[in-house]
This record gives sequence, C-alpha cells and structure tokens, in this order.
Amino acid sequence: MSNLAVRLAKMPSDQRRATLVSLPSHLAKATNTERLQSVLTNFDFIEAKITEPGLEPQRLIEDYEQASKLTELENVSSLSLIQDALRLASHILLVYPSQVAEQLLGRLLTYDSNEEVQNLLAKAQSSKSTPWLRPLTSSLSHPDSPLLQTITGHPGSLEAVTIAPNGEYFISAGDSELKAWSIESGEELFSIRCDRSDVTDLIITSDGRFVVAAFREGVIQVWSLKNKQEVLTLLGHSGAVLGVAEIAKNYLISASTDKTLKLWDLTQGAAVDTLSAEVGSFNGVAVLSDKRVVSACGSEPSLSRKHHVIKIWDLKEKKELFTLGEHEWPVREVVVTPDGRYAVTASNEILKVWDLLTQVERFTLTGHTWRIKSLAVASNRLIVSASSDGILKIWDIERGKALSTLKGHQAGVLDVAVTPDSKRAISVAMDGTIKVWDLEFAEAGSNLPQHEDAVTKVAVTSDGKRAISTSKDRTAIVWDLVNRKPMLTFRGHTGWVSDIAVMADNRRVVSSSWDGTLQIWNIETGELLSTLSDESERVEAVEVTPNEKYAVSVTEGRYIKVWDLVHQTVRFTLSGHEKIISSIAITPDSKRVISAAADRQLKVWDIETGVELLCFPNNYPPLPSLPDEFGNDSLRGKVVGFIAPLDRTKKMPVISSRRESDNATEQYFLAMRDAKTAVTVMPDCQRIISGSNSGVLNMWDLGTGEELLALDDSASGVTSVCVSPNGRFAFATCGLPHYSSDNTLRVWDLERKQIIARFVGEAPMTSCAIAADGTTVIVGDCMGQIYFFHWEGV
Repeated sequence: MSNLAVRLAKMPSDQRRATLVSLPSHLAKATNTERLQSVLTNFDFIEAKITEPGLEPQRLIEDYEQASKLTELENVSSLSLIQDALRLASHILLVYPSQVAEQLLGRLLTYDSNEEVQNLLAKAQSSKSTPWLRPLTSSLSHPDSPLLQTITGHPGSLEAVTIAPNGEYFISAGDSELKAWSIESGEELFSIRCDRSDVTDLIITSDGRFVVAAFREGVIQVWSLKNKQEVLTLLGHSGAVLGVAEIAKNYLISASTDKTLKLWDLTQGAAVDTLSAEVGSFNGVAVLSDKRVVSACGSEPSLSRKHHVIKIWDLKEKKELFTLGEHEWPVREVVVTPDGRYAVTASNEILKVWDLLTQVERFTLTGHTWRIKSLAVASNRLIVSASSDGILKIWDIERGKALSTLKGHQAGVLDVAVTPDSKRAISVAMDGTIKVWDLEFAEAGSNLPQHEDAVTKVAVTSDGKRAISTSKDRTAIVWDLVNRKPMLTFRGHTGWVSDIAVMADNRRVVSSSWDGTLQIWNIETGELLSTLSDESERVEAVEVTPNEKYAVSVTEGRYIKVWDLVHQTVRFTLSGHEKIISSIAITPDSKRVISAAADRQLKVWDIETGVELLCFPNNYPPLPSLPDEFGNDSLRGKVVGFIAPLDRTKKMPVISSRRESDNATEQYFLAMRDAKTAVTVMPDCQRIISGSNSGVLNMWDLGTGEELLALDDSASGVTSVCVSPNGRFAFATCGLPHYSSDNTLRVWDLERKQIIARFVGEAPMTSCAIAADGTTVIVGDCMGQIYFFHWEGV
C-alpha cells in the first residue's frame, strides 16, 4: 500500500471524500506538476476515487483533462493513455467499480514500452488480495482504437440519435424518453419524457431551439430545448412517419408510408403543402441547399422495382424533377453531400452512390450482411453507414470503397449521426448502448478482433500447450498458450464453425460446422485429415470420447449422432428432446454422453448402445405450444432468447406490443426461462453442472438425476460452463448475444456456494475453457474477441 493509500485509509470519510475530489485540482492550480503526475499515475488514488460512493468515473476523467492543459507536464502521454482507458471503461466501472484493476490491465497491457503505465499496472496487479481473473492480454478496447466511449442510460433498445448544431451535445431516443448527453464527457445533461415510443427519426433544428421526433404511429412531436416541454404535435399523415428534415427556419418536411411528403410550418403548427406519388411508401427524405429534396421510396409488399427509387423534388414549384433507380429492394435511407453533388441510398444491405448532376449511378457498394438502418454524411467524400449486422462502415464515395469497419455494438445499429466538425460519429443500437467513435482515427484504419465474427467455442489441449477457438467467420484458430498468439488458422468449412473437440493425443481436433460436416485436423501442421458428412444441413456441436473411438455430434439441433471414427460412419442417431439441443458433454470413461436442451431437460445416453439411461429434471409440465407467428425454427442457437430482446428485469424475451395480448406467446416464453444452455462433467465423473438461460447453474447427480445444488446470481443466460480440475470452481460465461448488457465471466466457489470473482467484458461471452494447470482460463465473446486470464489468489 502506498503512502497515499495509507493516508486515505486513516482519514474520516468526509475528509477522504473531500481529498479525492479536490486534490488533483488543487495541485493543478498550484502548478505542482510533479505531484499531480504522481497522483494521477497512482493506482491507489485511481481505485479509491472510482470506488468512493457517489463519485462517478467521469470525475476522475476530468482530473486528467485538467492536467492535460498544463504545459509544464513532462510525460503527458502516460496520463492521456490512462485517461482514455478510464473513459473506455467508464460504463463498466459505473456498475462494477471493483473492476478497476481488470479494466486497466485489459486495456493498457499492450503499451509495454511506457514505463509509467507498466508501473501502474504492476501496482494494480499487486493490489488484489482476493481471488481474481488477471487479464494476460489487452483484449478490451484500448486507447488506440476508434472507439472513444460507451454510454449507457436507456434501459432498453435505442431508436434514434441527433447532434446539436453547436456540436456540444446529442440527443438519443429510446423507451419513450429523449436524453441529452455531453459529447465531450458522456454525461447526461437532461431528459424529456414523451408519451409515445417507436421513434423513426430525430432532428434538432439548425437554430438549436427545437428537437423534433417522428413516430411510427404517424405523429410528429416538437419540444422546446429551452424549457424541455412539448410545444407542438403535428397530425396529418395517415401512415407511419419514417423521416423528417428541416427545410428552413420553422419549416419541416416529412416522409410517410401514406405515399406523401408533407411540408410543415412550425409557426402555424400545421401542414402547408403535400407532395404525393405512387411509390408504395416514402421512407426517408434529405434536403439540398437549393430547396430541392430527395425522397427514398418503395415498400416491401411492392414487387415492382419501379417503386424502389429516389425522387428529386423542387419545393418551390411543388413538382417532381426526376427519378433515379431502380433498386431491387425498397430504398430505406437517403442522404446528400453538403455540396449537393451526390445522393447515397441504402436498399437492404446495398449502398448506391448517385451523381445528381449527371443523374447516373456512380457506384454500388457492398459489405454489410444485414439491412442498413441509417446513413450519415461526414463530408463531401465520406459517408457512415449503420446496419442491423451490428457494425458501422466508413465509405469513400468518390472512390467507391470502404475505408474502415467499426465493431463494438452487440446488436443491430439503428442510427448514426456525425458531429458538425466531422471528427466523431455517434451510434445507437438495440443493445441499449451509445458509442462515440473517432472518425479521424477510423479512417486511417482500426484494429479488428482476432475473429471477424462471434466466437462459438474455445477448447484447450490436455497438455496445456494450445487453445483452439471456433467462430461464425468459418475459421478455427490454434493459439499458443505460452505467448498467447495464433499459430494456425483452419479454413475449410463453408459455414459457421460451431464447435471443436480435442482428441486425447493432443495432435488432432474435430470441428463441426453449419455446412453439415465434421472435419478432423492436425493441429501441429494445419492439415485437414478427413471430412465426415451425412448430408445434414447443420452440425451444431461435437465432442470426442477420450478413448478416441467415437465422435458425438448434434445435428439439426434435434438429433445426436454417434460416429465411429475408425470407419467414419454413423453408429447411432439418437432423438428424444422436444426442443433444440444446445450442449453435450462426454464422461471421462467414454461410456456416456449428456445432452442439454431447450426443453429444460438433461438426458444421459449410453454411447455403446444408444440407449437413453436417464432424463432429468422430470417435474416440469409440458411446454405450451409456440404460436405459429414465431415458428419452431426460430429457436436455433445456444440461447433460446436470441429470438427476441430481453426484458432486463424479468430476464425473459420481451413480447412486442403487437403481441402483448397474446397469452399463449407469453406463457411460452415464461416456460422457456429454464431452457438448458450448457453442460459439463465434474472431474469426479459422478456429477454434472448445467446452465440455463435464466442464469442459474445446477449441479446434478449423474447416476440418479438428483439436484444437488442450485446457484442463482440473477445473471443473464449462461452460455457455457467449465469446472477447474480440482472440482472447486465453476466458470460460467453469461449474457445473451445481441440483447444483453451482462457481459461477464463469473467464478463460483462450489463449496461456499457463492461467486468469488468476475470479469466484465464489452460483449456477451459465449464460451470458456480452463487448462489442466487450473489457472489458465480462455474465453471467447460474440464480437470475435479471445481473452486469456490467469486465475489467481486462491
């Protein structure tokens, strides 16, 4: 403990708080730069200020901001790195203040040449007196990434975002509330409650006086930013209002599914003109400086490509000038460059760049995998797109190419806006987060995660030398556990690689894929040794018996297949679960396989005979029928809740407003809360541990099916579980990919029946494994990141 820590510990609580608050500013005002540098690189001070009740991380971040203005400081780079790391971690530290050491190590380890930073991290490491997961690599976003900050504050999915003309703050919409945030600090400035939800577009007028929201129910609302009160409700559309833009002071234009564009006079509070066309729907509108507007057109039921166009209108003459298209699908978004030269449209996952002078298409841009939800203009040359695939892309529309990809959101990105100086982008997503991005850094390039898509499984060889990870990016990577660097990448599957199992010789692995095959690889050479296929659509899991005689796979989510590895044929096909099988495990004696499924049951099967030996628990009533509107095939994936957003208080999928009265649907999801999502065999071979999508871990007697233990921390769904070689600790990854903010790895002490450590990441964690040494832990997440930890302090 440092001298500062000793002094702080001896202070009365009020004096301690006052010291933590005022010491940096006092030293800055006194220009005591040496002492200020010492305080702001002192881990004890950082941790004390973060963990002090009532002091948010932003207060500490502001201390570094104050220090950066002192020209006398010699080593500004260290303070800048620490400040940036704290800013990136602020949304996590706000909820988990005890994670200071983990967050700093996870973001700053890569700066090994900075002595001050490394001294800080050494002190952070030595400060831990309880069991913890020590990061061995910088697997979290670090100061040299384009992500500047993550902001949380809305309880559910966000819908829209807009930036004030002065560039000082922005407003986000979600959960029937508008919230204003400081762009610089990320602090909430004020909020406005609205009596409607489902915002489709949001703007702040150019004079900064009003915020305007368009709603799917066909209404436009206007609030005064001076008194934060609603001043107008604009009625007149008979369909959803999908876009709104400012034409001039006190004048707006809106686009609607009722096939009209309406011009509104805010001084009158009424529509003053209407433009219409037979286009199926007007989906968006953008304004050119010369009082022309560009409208995005087309609707899903319309099969005619002539409706999937953009139309350019002269507002002065109230007439259509020309039409550009045709797109294969409805045009959902349109923006125009400040110079009026180009229009950029989004139709499904495709962008098109149009020259408005020559009226021809210049480029078709591809790269997104799901529908593009928003476009924002960064300059006459740069456009930012946001997509349901969870990523943002920056495009050079003069050269027709993507410059960079921004990854960080866990779910579909619904809107993006760019600051007036074009330096930052702000995105909002279904995961309930707001992210602030550095566009200048992003244009130069960004660091991508090790996998390009979600990690589906991590496994470790029994000799503890290698780890293997699989991903939806169709690859498997072999990692050296000594230097934690990739050794080989397997590229042979044509679909998601869903699972991998290490054979007993530690030289071969078996991978499963959604391409319907199992592939056997040599992990020393990377050679593909053989491919097993029974022409199934998907293979979703695989395990290998320790005696290397059999591979056991899950096919189509419903069937367990036992493969004879010598003859490479299917020995048995086992069925019995009513719902999707999410996980399997094999006993060390190679005799039994345990399956965990969404029907809330675990089954034990005899591998040699194919006979079902046991099914438990057996006290559940039959599952209610799933309403036809969902379809049973929607329930694929390890966590049943994938199909709908989570209600974070009930830990169950939200039933959308369209279905709230559907009792059958609600009863179905209530019943599905105990869907089994993970299973592993304890080292004693007598017990197993299962995880569920309600966040509960259960221990069971493998011989009788008796429940021995239930551990509930009110977490999000368990996605994987592994047990330490001594059987004392259970490691569980938690969080529903796409919908959860519970991005944690939890460690349970099975004897004390409590959580004794956790690590909080930036995305839902999907898989974990522990090496034979009982201390090396490997984790993968849904953003493609791989984490390496040292389990210590036990």
